[in-house]
Amino acid sequence: MKTGDFSSLALPDAQPGLGKPRPDARWMYIDSDLRLDGVKSGAERIDPLVYSAAYVHDS
Repeated sequence: MKTGDFSSLALPDAQPGLGKPRPDARWMYIDSDLRLDGVKSGAERIDPLVYSAAYVHDS
């Protein structure tokens, strides 16, 4: 499995001292063999895009 990391999307402070929003997006490349009753019957490619967002408060 390979992953592409696009987490460098950090945004600048909206107002200094209040914190920062932290968006994160990752694309994963997953190749999997398919088996039916133990016999290989092909391959499947699963490529999900996973994303999240957080707000980090300054101390």
